[in-house]
Amino acid sequence: MAKKAKAADSQPVFAVTDASLRLSGLALRETAFGSAAANSDGENDPGLSNRETAAEDELIRLHQLPPWLLTPLSHIRQSFVKKNLPHALLVHASPGSGKRLLVEALVALLLCEEEDKTDWGGLACGACNSCKQLRSGNHADYRLLIPTEERQIIRVGDTRNFVNWALLTANARSGVKVGVIDSVEVMNTSAANSLLKTLEEPAPGTFIICIASWPGSLPATITSRCQLLPVPSGDAAAAEQWLSDAGVSDPAVALQRANGAAVKALDEQSGASVEQRSRLQRSFCDIVAARAGIAVWVERLSRETPTDCLEAYLSFTADILRVKQGAEKYCRHLDMVDDWKTVAPLLSSEQWFTLLDRLSHLYRIDNASIKIQPVLETIFAVIWQQRSQQLESLRA
Repeated sequence: MAKKAKAADSQPVFAVTDASLRLSGLALRETAFGSAAANSDGENDPGLSNRETAAEDELIRLHQLPPWLLTPLSHIRQSFVKKNLPHALLVHASPGSGKRLLVEALVALLLCEEEDKTDWGGLACGACNSCKQLRSGNHADYRLLIPTEERQIIRVGDTRNFVNWALLTANARSGVKVGVIDSVEVMNTSAANSLLKTLEEPAPGTFIICIASWPGSLPATITSRCQLLPVPSGDAAAAEQWLSDAGVSDPAVALQRANGAAVKALDEQSGASVEQRSRLQRSFCDIVAARAGIAVWVERLSRETPTDCLEAYLSFTADILRVKQGAEKYCRHLDMVDDWKTVAPLLSSEQWFTLLDRLSHLYRIDNASIKIQPVLETIFAVIWQQRSQQLESLRA
């Protein structure tokens, strides 16, 4: 017990990786916040039992969660203990808010076999057989349904397999099963219909947690069967402190670039995210400046998702409009302001607003049907219109 208290007091800081920020496969990825217990001097203590080590790691994990997620977790735990937790939850928030971190902690909490969780901050103990199985990816009472990688939709066949699993009796003595549906808004109509009965009357002890970034796009038949759980966003000071504790060198700039989404800001610190942002920025500037054709960039961006492209291009276009209006200090991508000053004169303010409107329209519709080429053609169409107007003015 003394060792666990030390972990709570010292609040050690560990490196954070992308793996700790999202759900993957059919299991929760093991957190990368630390794999060995540390004593007050920061040295490994070989005398700790396996159970104490796991418990201390779970406390470390607790300190790394955004603090604004702890309140909803506490409320959920109280409902679960009182046996009045709704069997179907819809966890929703804008991208990068931390909703998947919340769900990850919630799944572990519901499946944990430790009845008294006081010593673990009210969360999963990390040491029981259920917690070990969850970390190893072999928990029979946990299932994750995600969109297909190639089309970014949730198909009816996968949903029916999920429903059939939900009907089975739980293996653990607790009788609890947890199923998670990530990005539930990209379910096709047939898949959504096949899920309704399970959401309305699940098997005893079965909890279904749906995750959505755009709950307004969900059919009423889904939302009416779920208890809505909005994920709060921390204030700027709390978000910056959390990012600083996670090792982000300039949290204020990182938070501004992520449009206030702290978890997204942390995720963007990875090398892959930095390279992706640079690649999308080059494609945007090349197309606007007519330095490369659409076909070239369609091939180069073939591995990017349309959502990533649209989000980046929307933020780039908004930044350029800020530059044209003399408000460059409010740009999300402050390190790219010089590039925005170069391409901003190529289109009129009216044309930049037209581009922003068309990209926003693409972003609002069903993203499963959007491909990279239409996104780039939207930009090209605005440029072509501008060039045509310039030629007509010269002829006049």
